[in-house]
Amino acid sequence: MYTTRCFIATPLHSPAAAVARRIVGQLQNKVSHVKWMRPEEMHITIKFLGELDNRDLVRVSEELRKACSEVEPFSASLNGLGTFPKNKAPRVIWAGVDEGREYFEQLYQQLDRALIELGVPQEGKAYTPHLTLGRVGKGADVELLTKTLQQAAPEMQGVFEVDEVILYTSIREKGGFIYEPIDTVEL
Repeated sequence: MYTTRCFIATPLHSPAAAVARRIVGQLQNKVSHVKWMRPEEMHITIKFLGELDNRDLVRVSEELRKACSEVEPFSASLNGLGTFPKNKAPRVIWAGVDEGREYFEQLYQQLDRALIELGVPQEGKAYTPHLTLGRVGKGADVELLTKTLQQAAPEMQGVFEVDEVILYTSIREKGGFIYEPIDTVEL
């Protein structure tokens, strides 16, 4: 059996993408031991699928098309910064999604229900649409990171249009992953 590591997401478009690039640039200069997302990889994950049997990819695309058929293009916005997990050492730095959040949640819920038949497990926690900006490594100064994020958070505001949802493959390469589109569905 051949498998592909997959997720469903929407790319981040300008002007929010320009704001996110600028903020990441500022943070890179102040905080070390973080692997920052490359600008071309920035996206809002709707559903992480994990390793899928390649024979199921057509059905995943079909379910994605069904879920997207019920959603019109919409505006969304980024607002604020934070880290996951809460109350523990941070592992992920994120920008929150404010406007448009209900549309992301709708897509997530429809896909979560539809894909369980293909063996994609349900998350078991509430879906929180967000933009991952970086992954915190060992040796990061958590106090400096927290202070820097608090200072930059008011600047993390930007609007973007969501007009497509993409089924991506995540290919492991040295130092991280490369994301390649498998199927693109226009809203």
